[in-house]
Amino acid sequence: FVSNFQKNFDLKAANLKEMLEKAIESNNLVVGNRYFPRNMLLIFTEEYESEVRKSLENLFNEKIDVANRIDKFEQDMEDLTERRNKRLGSDDSSFIGLRFTSLLLSSRYPTKYYAIKASEYKRFIKIKERAVFSSKGMTKIKIKDNIKADARNLLSLYLSMIIPPR
Repeated sequence: FVSNFQKNFDLKAANLKEMLEKAIESNNLVVGNRYFPRNMLLIFTEEYESEVRKSLENLFNEKIDVANRIDKFEQDMEDLTERRNKRLGSDDSSFIGLRFTSLLLSSRYPTKYYAIKASEYKRFIKIKERAVFSSKGMTKIKIKDNIKADARNLLSLYLSMIIPPR
């Protein structure tokens, strides 16, 4: 998935939709039972190409804090969903959340970011909270408030917990 994305992704492509169809392979990471973020991104690209291009440029702009980029991208996709739903009189979902957004980031910058599955991340946070709250001498911290700031460290810790040492 990552090598294909790296090989085909080009934000300057004349046909953004065609490029995204090639770059984001259709597999279980982006298509599932009632989970269609790839399809929705392609639909948005067809209907709102300049907005999607701008959102992707922002998402991949390393000069901006990653948490802000993720929030902005997800909000942009929700805004496009609302515009589309209003125009069509429908109540569709974008399916574009942290899971898909983090997959895009990790495909673009594989040595820097990791794809996050929210249910697994929540499980990890519970483990992390228990470790913090049970450690002698540690004060209770507000994990919710610190997740974005500590995301990279937490993800490294999470990966060290699930990937056996070599």
